[in-house]
Amino acid sequence: MPPIDDATRARRRSLVAAPGLVRPIAERRRARMTLTLPLRLDDDAAMAVLADWLAERGDVRGELVQLQLAREQAPFDARLAQAEARHLAVHAKALLGPLALHQSVCALRWRRGFVVEAALRSESRDFHWWPRSGEPVNRLERAARALTRLPRAEALHAVTLSQPWSTFVTRHLFEAVRALRAGRLPLRRLDVVVSWPEDERWETAPAMDTVELEHGPLSLTCDARVVAAVERALWG
Repeated sequence: MPPIDDATRARRRSLVAAPGLVRPIAERRRARMTLTLPLRLDDDAAMAVLADWLAERGDVRGELVQLQLAREQAPFDARLAQAEARHLAVHAKALLGPLALHQSVCALRWRRGFVVEAALRSESRDFHWWPRSGEPVNRLERAARALTRLPRAEALHAVTLSQPWSTFVTRHLFEAVRALRAGRLPLRRLDVVVSWPEDERWETAPAMDTVELEHGPLSLTCDARVVAAVERALWG
């Protein structure tokens, strides 16, 4: 390695000492420390310690863990419920990352400060004007891609994807499942649901056959009409 001259050494020292850089460096170091902490959702004492540790360091997830632990002890306390909802709304970007932009198609189940289940639903369907306007944007795929970028996704074990039947539903679901696979989430269950459009008028709704498959740690429940595409996206 070539020797470092005095000018280079002085420039590096000035960068490290710059007020605008000290805080980001400290924040990155704190984030790495947080990620190395073991997550034990079933351990009350460990989660209480983690909540305090995060809160002391200004991490908004710490207060969320504290609120949700308190709600477990008082599930009908309206003030705690309001405080939890307000905290989730105010700090959605910090807690959800890019997924905060897709909350209109996403329902989440939280447990002790972490997302454990997610349901993504798109209402895209065929309309009489579709051939002229072009195929709608695949909102499921966008939301699935954002889900894989959750700031803390290690507790996420179940995802449901649902969309009404249409001429493009198979392609949309294929792309959404492929996005989940690329994100390497620790999923144990994936449900793929194809509903019948609610605005259609039928004397009897068509039967919805489902297929259940096991592949390693993942359990898949899928509508039979799209199972081939979903299998290809997961394991193809």
